[in-house]
Amino acid sequence: MSAGDALGDVAAARRAVADRLITPWWFHPLLGVALAGNQLAYLAFPPPWPMLGQALMLLGAVGVPAWNRRRTGVQPAYQGGWSRLWLVGLIACGVLTFVASTALHQLSGLWWPSVLIAIGTVVGVIAFGRGYDAALRAELRERP
Repeated sequence: MSAGDALGDVAAARRAVADRLITPWWFHPLLGVALAGNQLAYLAFPPPWPMLGQALMLLGAVGVPAWNRRRTGVQPAYQGGWSRLWLVGLIACGVLTFVASTALHQLSGLWWPSVLIAIGTVVGVIAFGRGYDAALRAELRERP
């Protein structure tokens, strides 16, 4: 076997792994709705209840990838590259929209800006999450 053939086999194996890395279609929309609901719950309910919701949301955000890893046998390594920027964008979307929603509600007392921000959270989480998945698959296929 020549070096070129060996490298071709490695590239084929990387493509196969990238194809096995599957995020359920419902994961990012559900995560976005959970984050948006968490934002609104902090504004609507007294302190112990939103924290319980947040614990459930975090359990799901950790549990679904663990379940997916067992199902597919693939655990992506979080290396550098574009996928990391998409992941940072996803986290920033959740944090910044939470802060903005809370601040606007505290300053104005109005609900509608918080609801609009919550809708933006859902859209942002879906966009950044799917961008992250696509970038991670591309990195797995293309990295030497």
